[in-house]
This record gives sequence, structure tokens and C-alpha cells, in this order.
Amino acid sequence: MADEVRKLAEQSAAAATDIGRLVQQTTQATRNTVEKAEEGAQQVREGAQVVETTSQAFNNIIVAINNLSKEIQEIHSATQQLSSGSQQIAAASQQQSAQIQQIATAAETLANLGQDLNETVHRFKF
Repeated sequence: MADEVRKLAEQSAAAATDIGRLVQQTTQATRNTVEKAEEGAQQVREGAQVVETTSQAFNNIIVAINNLSKEIQEIHSATQQLSSGSQQIAAASQQQSAQIQQIATAAETLANLGQDLNETVHRFKF
């Protein structure tokens, strides 16, 4: 019986050693899992920050595009106004040209009348 007790004691000691080793391995595996989970959580936080920064950048781009679109519309409107103004100036220039031609014709007619009048006055003097 002493032999059996000794064998049981040895088996119990070996089992206890194995259990201790398994507990250490489980503890180490748990530590590794916790470390990986913490690393994963940190990466998720960093990823969330990158997403937030990217989102802000896209929002800034959208605002810039909207501002640019407004400026383009304003430039287009100003260009149309300039075009309209240029057409009005061209029309006014054509009217002035026609009026100048009329004035030139009237001046020529007056000059001819003046010459006719001068000739008539000279006839009466002599």
C-alpha cells in the first residue's frame, strides 16, 4: 500500500506540476491575448482618428468646391454683364457713327449753301 500511496503521490506531484505548467501557459496566453486586444483597441482608436481627419478633409474639400462653384457663377454672371455692356457700347458706337455721318453730310450741305450764298452775294456786288 505504501507503494501505491507513493505512486499516487508521485502522480499527484506530476499532475500538480502539469497543472502548474498549464496554468502558466494559460496565464501567458491570456496575457498575450490581452496585449493583442489592447493593441487592436489602439489601432481602432488610431483608425477612428484617421477616419475623423479624413472626414474633416473631405468636408473642407466640399466647402472649397462649393465656394469655387459660387465664384465661377459670379465670374459667369460678370462675363455676361460685360458682354451685354460691350454690345451696348458697340450699338452706341454705331449710333454715334451714324450721327457723325449725318453731321458730316449736314456740314457739307451747309458748306455748299455757304458757297452758293457767297457766289450769289458776289454777283450782286459786281
